[in-house]
Amino acid sequence: MANYKLPFEDKYVTGEFGTRSKYRIANNLGPHRGVDWARPSGTKIPAVSKGTVALVKWSRILGWVLVHSVWAEGKVWYVGYSHLLEKPTLQVGDKVKTGETIGLCGSSGSASSGPHLHATLGRTKKSVFWGQVYDLKGFIKKQIKNEATGAPKSDKKPAPKVVAPKKAVKPSKAATQAPRSYTVKSGDSYWKIGKSFGIDYRKLQKLNNSKPLHPGDKIRID
Repeated sequence: MANYKLPFEDKYVTGEFGTRSKYRIANNLGPHRGVDWARPSGTKIPAVSKGTVALVKWSRILGWVLVHSVWAEGKVWYVGYSHLLEKPTLQVGDKVKTGETIGLCGSSGSASSGPHLHATLGRTKKSVFWGQVYDLKGFIKKQIKNEATGAPKSDKKPAPKVVAPKKAVKPSKAATQAPRSYTVKSGDSYWKIGKSFGIDYRKLQKLNNSKPLHPGDKIRID
């Protein structure tokens, strides 16, 4: 039996890794941090590899999620499955086998617009959501190819595409002298304003209680 497999065929992919997409959570454009496969609600999701369940939780944005470890290229990786239909029956510490059902496709969480699987790959169980992530589809295809060709499993070559966590942009001199408030202009978003001032958009949302933005509104920027 193969040690790795894709959860679903490429023809069901509706969102590739790294492509720019509009996040419903902040209505902002940003790189897609995972791979989306559109499948009917209730479709069984197979584990991409054997490993150990490291996290099962509810996320307001991602809905029901499950994370399990994967051993590849001489390292431990973590795969995250999001927007599951319901709480998985697996628990932290459970062992999973390649192809074993880890959950069901659903549309839970505020960032989902329909039944699908959103899958991510990271080096820690938390980074699959908010840290540095890698192209899961390309990574698994690489492992399958290595097995077929007999390539060494300790190959240290990194995944070809990476999305690093956003780094704070060094504010310009004008930004450092800006007032403590900002007047919203047409077309502005928290992400756009945050980028202009070198501030994480999530901090701006928190400072302003995530209120909708309208031209002429004044919002706090620090």
